[in-house]
Amino acid sequence: MPAPPSRNELAPDDRRFSAVKFDEWKAPTDPDFYYKVAEFDDSDALPVTSIGRGESLVIYNTDGNTVASWEGPDHPTASKIPDI
Repeated sequence: MPAPPSRNELAPDDRRFSAVKFDEWKAPTDPDFYYKVAEFDDSDALPVTSIGRGESLVIYNTDGNTVASWEGPDHPTASKIPDI
């Protein structure tokens, strides 16, 4: 069984920040529990992505620390695009 993601897996490889989307309907050990949406250098360059119900978007810095996070909407058919 795979382990939950480590801080090193969530941190950016080549840029200052990484945007990681989590699917909270899946177990942390599920390979589809999270994926990196993008890596970027400027906090104004947050990738445009929507967050659905049961999803969250988390921004990590190079140390693997959380910089910002957003939770998906409560309504099952809604989605939202986060603003920094």
